[in-house]
Amino acid sequence: MDASSMEPETTNRLLTAEGRAVTGDEKYDGGEILDAFDILLEAVGSHGKFQTRFNAIFNFGLSVIVSMSSLNYVMAMTVPEHWCYVPGALESNISGDRWKELTLPREKGTKGEMAYSKCKMFNVTVEDITMEHLFNQTVAHKEIIGCQYGWEYDKTWYVRTTPSDNDWVCENELRVTNIFMYAKIGDVVGAFVFGQLGDRIGRKKVFIASIPLLVLGRMAAVLCSGIYPLFAICIFLASTGFLPIFLSPLAIGTEFCNKKYRSRINMLQCVGWTLGFSLTPLVAWADGARIPKVAHG
Repeated sequence: MDASSMEPETTNRLLTAEGRAVTGDEKYDGGEILDAFDILLEAVGSHGKFQTRFNAIFNFGLSVIVSMSSLNYVMAMTVPEHWCYVPGALESNISGDRWKELTLPREKGTKGEMAYSKCKMFNVTVEDITMEHLFNQTVAHKEIIGCQYGWEYDKTWYVRTTPSDNDWVCENELRVTNIFMYAKIGDVVGAFVFGQLGDRIGRKKVFIASIPLLVLGRMAAVLCSGIYPLFAICIFLASTGFLPIFLSPLAIGTEFCNKKYRSRINMLQCVGWTLGFSLTPLVAWADGARIPKVAHG
């Protein structure tokens, strides 16, 4: 006897709506052909209290909270309007606008308009500035140099941000762009790695593993923002756990519900994401300019 004939016949997972198995060679025209899992799910309940609670907590509530952490970090990386700090303004009793006029050159901005330079200043002394202010005696051939004493930042909207705390402007302005790049690389790596792990070890384990990555990564980034390489690593690691937190509950929620409700679950998560994005600036404003350092406008 042929050994292959002794192997048990593989069970076909395709069933008719009445529960009858459909063979591989059979053409069934009497109604919808359903997957065996869908038949079983309908038998135990595909839209009960479990699905409702699960989607409300994980695909809506969690989406609101986690999406806020995404926009929070974007706001914290904002670069406010800035210009060279030139000491002596307070001692000279000169207004801020007049001090800028006397100490900062003008140049074309990004929109083509003339504005005060963000990275250059006049090489003048306090005595030169005072003489020009009081007697309108312009210093001849003012030398233009880079910022020598740091920068001042416009605090109309942001009291403090990560770039303003660390002077990531002018020659260091690329650091801000690179941080966003590292975050996106983390998103891609996390989606690929955790996506594969979700099929191998289960989406629940992937979901549980991604939460500490995001939480601890964001917390560590706050503490080490002054150390750029370490800050970049923390942002990268936090970003690897960002997408799995959304995708794992979404996959579980859609698998354990009726097909006709799956589009609603996707919409529910999108609504949670949008609500979280909308609430973040309000929470930052109500927090009193502490996290993420947003001033009252």
